[in-house]
Amino acid sequence: MHLEIKQAHVGYDTTLISNANADLKLGDVCLLIGNNGVGKTTLIKSILHQLSLLSGEILINQKNIKTLSVKEIAENIAIVFSKSSIPQHYTVEDLISLGKYIYYPFYFELKKTGPRRSFIYYRRTGIGTIPPHAS
Repeated sequence: MHLEIKQAHVGYDTTLISNANADLKLGDVCLLIGNNGVGKTTLIKSILHQLSLLSGEILINQKNIKTLSVKEIAENIAIVFSKSSIPQHYTVEDLISLGKYIYYPFYFELKKTGPRRSFIYYRRTGIGTIPPHAS
């Protein structure tokens, strides 16, 4: 997976974030932090194509998100927010898989087949990938 944000301007009636640029590849970890109301969630909504950019472009695997289906976006991107109301007994695997709803039938089938096939699935989707700088 390769996510590129190029000269993105996000906002509603007014621009909240100007000239945002990023180049993220599979295994990269990205934190988006800032004060309330500065546009963090607005940028995330734009990355997920839930909100149109004011200008600029967002590419997933060199394809503009405007040309991708909801399924194609969900196959490549999952967002984990720092605050949530998810019960504490969930594992990290459970939390990450919540963002992969497109894969649910396949995911639950693999849970029955054992860890070997699950490992293959996780490697293919990027779940369970440890970034080189984190190992």
